[in-house]
Amino acid sequence: MAAMTPEMLHKARAAFESTLTDTVTITRPTGTHLDANKTRVTDWTPVWTGAGLVQQSSWQTAVIDKAGLAKIVTTHIAKLPVSADVKPGDRITVTDSLDPANQHTWQVGADHSQGWAVLRRMQVDPV
Repeated sequence: MAAMTPEMLHKARAAFESTLTDTVTITRPTGTHLDANKTRVTDWTPVWTGAGLVQQSSWQTAVIDKAGLAKIVTTHIAKLPVSADVKPGDRITVTDSLDPANQHTWQVGADHSQGWAVLRRMQVDPV
């Protein structure tokens, strides 16, 4: 089997990026301020806007909490172009989607990308 060349990687990235059907804005914490109630809140500054896709990455599973109650846990992943300026701690807001119910803000967790990745894959949790 032939090794992947930079040209092949470029074509693969272009093909996978064509599947990113959401529009997202990535914001990064840049400081804090006191609001009208004298509560400290985080300032978020947009750092990147473009195509992305936030989707469920695992089936719902029931977890029993400390009180013995079943809770449903679903994990999500954001897929972004490799060129996207994103890192753990940022937030991704879906501003447009083929599924309007997907328009939420998500907190970025772990980065699951690799050096030869065709897309950036980030674990996200709803805010």
